[in-house]
Amino acid sequence: MAQLIGNEVVAKVIEWLGIKQTKAELLSMAELLSLELPPVEFLLEGLLPNEGLTILAGREKIGKSWLCLELALSLAAGTGFLGRQTKRPYKVLYLALEDSKRRLQQRIKQLGTGISQNCFVLFNIESLQELEKIIIDHNFEVVIVDTMQAFKRAVKLFTNTKLNTYEQDYNISLMLNDIAKGLIAPL
Repeated sequence: MAQLIGNEVVAKVIEWLGIKQTKAELLSMAELLSLELPPVEFLLEGLLPNEGLTILAGREKIGKSWLCLELALSLAAGTGFLGRQTKRPYKVLYLALEDSKRRLQQRIKQLGTGISQNCFVLFNIESLQELEKIIIDHNFEVVIVDTMQAFKRAVKLFTNTKLNTYEQDYNISLMLNDIAKGLIAPL
């Protein structure tokens, strides 16, 4: 097609349609090892990278939500967490998709941590596009989703599908990672 109407026209049409083009990058292992890449930046020194998607997983009812809530509050306040230091306070969005306002308020009080104006909570969400818009409109730097199952239900992903749980989780992880990469807000 480019031969018929020209590369510039094809490029403009692709841009206008919003189609993302990627070019495969083939490197030898030697080339990869010779690259001078910047070091990974961390939200929490040596523990939580300031890029992409990080997943905290484990059996139910072992305290993951408590851990994520305390992490959100610590990152927003710029205080240490689990013996690790933060570089500064971050603007944090905490998706409390399984909690009521009352329950989350009680948990925050129980934690006894200082409250920061940098930590925001969202109790419901209807789509990935809505989440992306909220992140952009409010310039969130860190997004914590509690829990993945509640998130899948809330955004109504995979309701009529034959994908197994692993395939569903893998696909939603890819979607969230794309949001994190595109917005430069770790999830």
